[in-house]
Amino acid sequence: MTIKAPNRVLYVLMLLLLCPWQAQANSVADQAKQELALGRIDAASDLLRKQVQSVPDDYQAWFLLGVAHARSQRYHQAIEAFRRVIELHADLAEPHNNLAVIYNELGDVKAAIQELEKSLQKHPGYAVAEENIGDLYVKLALQYYQKALQEKDDHALRLRYTRLLHVRDPRSGESINQEPQRVTLKKEPVKGQNKVITPDVDLKAEVLEDVAKSVVNQRDAVLAAIENWRTAWQSQNLKDYFSAYADDYVPTSKHASLAAWKIYKQRVITHKKYIKVHLSDLSIVFSENNKTAQIRFKQQFQSDTYNGNNVKVLKLEQRQNTWKIISEISISS
Repeated sequence: MTIKAPNRVLYVLMLLLLCPWQAQANSVADQAKQELALGRIDAASDLLRKQVQSVPDDYQAWFLLGVAHARSQRYHQAIEAFRRVIELHADLAEPHNNLAVIYNELGDVKAAIQELEKSLQKHPGYAVAEENIGDLYVKLALQYYQKALQEKDDHALRLRYTRLLHVRDPRSGESINQEPQRVTLKKEPVKGQNKVITPDVDLKAEVLEDVAKSVVNQRDAVLAAIENWRTAWQSQNLKDYFSAYADDYVPTSKHASLAAWKIYKQRVITHKKYIKVHLSDLSIVFSENNKTAQIRFKQQFQSDTYNGNNVKVLKLEQRQNTWKIISEISISS
């Protein structure tokens, strides 16, 4: 979740190992890199698709094709491309690192960690992978702490959760109400037998989600509720998704009842192969008694069958120390 934080980025390492006998491939790779640098992802993808069709073992073209797919958030095509790189050049660590970033984007933290472990097996001491795997273990721990806090409101547990949120923050002595430092993965060339070129292309993805900094604060509790809702939707966890809504939630008029809305949601969520939900430009307005909150944000939805952007407004109400969605409106598309 991005909360008015445009600099919150994680860079996927892009590396091309160029061999002298690949002059033609290099020419295509250079053209593709230039197109990517200019933001012309479709043009780069077309070049690279033609290249891998004519030269199926050009692992550099497959690598850049994976980058192009990931930049356009075609994550499953990117996975296939990086898997092909691994088949052709099994000793490279970088494709595993990139796969880890993609799996993290898809919400599969454990798969991301497995890829980073493979990366480190192939390149022990690979600093980028070591930093990423540390961040992902922190993220996994945060998720388990969140679940535990939903079961019991324990002060000691809350304190450990809050401290962990600031584990990467050099301002650890400052107020817990301040926002933790953003995580940036360094682009780091890796030495090899061949010439190393790092293209000047930024592929942005997330390692740490901006979940609530502390469940003590009302604003942070609302952010945690929104993040739980987004994560449940993205992971297609119907139980947690529906639990984000109040029992008296009233759906829009196109649904005859709450039961009809649940049937509809169950069908459209479970029939998709994958779902990706990204929120940005989020703002919160509380009522005078701080018992209700209105949250407005931009929503990017992606799946195997539908992609769409819209502005959404959720209204949450505090119910027995938890925040529940009581209304949901899409106000533009």
